[in-house]
Amino acid sequence: MSAHTLVSKLPAPQIRQIYQSLTEIAARWPKDPLRPDQDFHTHLTQRITTELGPLVSPQPGTAAASPAASATATASATKATPANATKESAGAVSHPSSSTKTFDALTLEQIEGDIKGFRLLLDNHYKDTNPLTDNLLKPKLGPLFYEDLIQRMDAAAVNPPAPPGFFQRWFRFSSK
Repeated sequence: MSAHTLVSKLPAPQIRQIYQSLTEIAARWPKDPLRPDQDFHTHLTQRITTELGPLVSPQPGTAAASPAASATATASATKATPANATKESAGAVSHPSSSTKTFDALTLEQIEGDIKGFRLLLDNHYKDTNPLTDNLLKPKLGPLFYEDLIQRMDAAAVNPPAPPGFFQRWFRFSSK
């Protein structure tokens, strides 16, 4: 198959391999302690299941559905309307933004590049190949700035600050 072939047009074993690679990446992705409500792992897993799931396993009652039929079913499944949205999906994003392509609309070359990029990030490739120097970590103007920042971020991850009260919000804008 050509690298410019859409994922939805690939044979089932190749789609299954992409599905397994993305699922493994989502499982290995670390949690963000500062933003637990914006979990990349959950978002990626939901998109994989919603968009590639129907391409991997045809729905019961149908004989091995063609990739084109599965892609059409996936596209219609991701278009949730307020009338048919369930309570479970009310808090979650049910479809990507208009600027985000769905997995089944990407080419094989694009999805393989994304998978490679995810794996490089998970394996700290860029951190290892481009180490930070002391000149960057301890600038002459504020040598303890990054150390203090890391300590504050660690403290915020353990004990998040309380949201500002009414008067704090009100006087924050009028004090300047």
